[in-house]
Amino acid sequence: MSNLRSARFRRLYRAGSRPWIYYVSFLLSGAMLILLVQTAIYLANWPEDGVGWSASNNQVNWVDPAGPAAGILQPGDIIIRWDGVPIHQSTQTYTGKQPGDEIRFDVLRDGQISTKILRLLAPSAATMVNRLEPPLIALMFWVLGIVVFAFNTSNSMARLFYGIFSYASCGILAFGALSVTGLPWASRLFYSLMWLMGPLVVHLHLNFPSPVTIPYRQFVTRTLYACAAIAVLASLTFDLETIRSSQGFRLAIYLFLAANLLAAVALLVKNYQMTASTAARQQILPVILAHRQRLVPLRGLSILPT
Repeated sequence: MSNLRSARFRRLYRAGSRPWIYYVSFLLSGAMLILLVQTAIYLANWPEDGVGWSASNNQVNWVDPAGPAAGILQPGDIIIRWDGVPIHQSTQTYTGKQPGDEIRFDVLRDGQISTKILRLLAPSAATMVNRLEPPLIALMFWVLGIVVFAFNTSNSMARLFYGIFSYASCGILAFGALSVTGLPWASRLFYSLMWLMGPLVVHLHLNFPSPVTIPYRQFVTRTLYACAAIAVLASLTFDLETIRSSQGFRLAIYLFLAANLLAAVALLVKNYQMTASTAARQQILPVILAHRQRLVPLRGLSILPT
């Protein structure tokens, strides 16, 4: 039944519905390009504080020795308040702040609370490179999605899901980079796309590079999407600080994504074994190796800020 529905979808795709799919794809690609440009602009103008702390316990993890927090804050400090607002009620966005503005931190150090004044600076060249790396990588996924959708006509289902996969990858990198600034909506969308990425990868490789038949295919895909939908709902509705501070929630995301990547590798191996053409096998092998690299340790996310 699932194969029949898939065949009907392909016929529908090739026929009268093809133009609207093109329109939707180009609208998505345009929106994603705008997102990437706005992300790069926002990150380039976000002032530098030279300090990072854990969302779970508000403890300073690192201080850039050449940054504005050097000699003011130190690893191990517990941040209590930020500009007079309890840290659990505020975000690290520095909204309205410019380089040269001062930020007041109330920190707990050696059992005593003291106030530290930090002057924000314009981001250095090295900081700018680190900040812009995720949106630049996302731009590569965007270009790849455009190329595949525009020029690969051999498998319409694979082309559709590859486009969705590419745009989702763009979103993960863009929202992940923005989430470190404390924007609540960016964090929620980042977590949501992380949950959806696993089922998308599996669904993609059920159709790419060629369709693969597995037992209970429809049940498997629906179950994966149902699990992801429940997790997305939690990401959008639960208290954000609770999510950020929950080690179990983040671990569940990584385990779910890793399990789906392993399933995708298994599908690619099966596709490789079923394919007799040497040229087709040469196309499959690099994709298998790429997924293997992402598993150790989900290397596709390693460029994002912690």
